[in-house]
Amino acid sequence: MGTECRNIMRMTAAWSSPLREPNKEKRVAAVAEVGNACYVFFRTLLRHVSGPPDEESFQNDLYNALPIEEAKPIDEAGNRQLRALFYLSRCIESLPLSERQRIEVDKACVIIGDTMGGTERVYGTPVPLSYTRHTSRFLTVWLLLLPLALYEPFAYTWNHIGMIPASAIISVFLFGIEEISIMLEEPFSILALPGMVASMKGFSEQLPQWHDYYTDEEYNMNIYGGEECAPGSNIKVAIPESKSVEITESIDENSSRKVNVAPHWYFT
Repeated sequence: MGTECRNIMRMTAAWSSPLREPNKEKRVAAVAEVGNACYVFFRTLLRHVSGPPDEESFQNDLYNALPIEEAKPIDEAGNRQLRALFYLSRCIESLPLSERQRIEVDKACVIIGDTMGGTERVYGTPVPLSYTRHTSRFLTVWLLLLPLALYEPFAYTWNHIGMIPASAIISVFLFGIEEISIMLEEPFSILALPGMVASMKGFSEQLPQWHDYYTDEEYNMNIYGGEECAPGSNIKVAIPESKSVEITESIDENSSRKVNVAPHWYFT
């Protein structure tokens, strides 16, 4: 999920087009909002798998990250992480993207939703406690009786003393395997999830700077297909002749022609 959230932030920062929103401050604000929504979603999921002890910290982080009118619906939702994903989808919808680009970004949201469902299933369906207790009791009894089985094989040692370290070593390994299996039943408590959330927050704070470095002159029809000027598009652009460049346009398999295209476009 962290990878897909980063993909969403990368695509929004790179694809937000000056042709669809000429005001750079609005574009930077929209990109920052998407990055913040990704962080909020990740923080909400951390609260879900961390349990009630994380509630107070979650409340502080949520209301510090979002305005109260946006934070309160997430806080009061029955499924907070799904509500946070809905908020992320709304932020993406407000971006100045083409339809094709919006679909690509939404695919990442679908992957996040699927992964979130898997996480909820792992967290919500723990191994029954009776199974864990029965396994522990069986292993304890088996290890207590192990010295009886090792008595004869260690007859060559003085007073069968060799069976003591052998029993101890086997017990350490088997009880260690049992401990690891208990951790794997609910892995979220041993993962470095707070560090991952902090990393996501830092990445979201850098995102507006990335888009701010992106100048209007860098956008041209050769980047991402130039679908803004596809047939039927309502967006009109003016191409200054003084800054035009010559490229070759393929007409069919056997012929081509040269046309003038500006290296950067402007709204008209």
